[in-house]
Amino acid sequence: QAGIRTAISCAPILPLINDSREELLALARAAKRAGAVGFHAGVLFLKESAQAVFFPFLRERFPKLERRYRERFERAAYLRGDYPETIRQRVASIREEVGIETNAPRAVPDLWPVKDQLRLWEM
Repeated sequence: QAGIRTAISCAPILPLINDSREELLALARAAKRAGAVGFHAGVLFLKESAQAVFFPFLRERFPKLERRYRERFERAAYLRGDYPETIRQRVASIREEVGIETNAPRAVPDLWPVKDQLRLWEM
């Protein structure tokens, strides 16, 4: 209502926890009803520092999944194989169904003066 273009970034998508089509669809529909023009989702990646926090969380909340997550993320921070592409396609089909863009187009607010912008590395 205030003219602010918004997008929802649904991240991280956690395999076997919040990656169902139904959950993502519900989120995209809620975003659209609230006025969002964009919807994006990103699959979980776990660098070593994040693993130190995330694996204990899994052990406490999702103990049956801890071994599977360790097997996949202790070798590399990013998931490989079909899963990331499956999620990409799932989110794309949800965006099409809901009628929402990938991301909200970036616009420079009228209040930001373009002429006074500093240039980097200029002497």
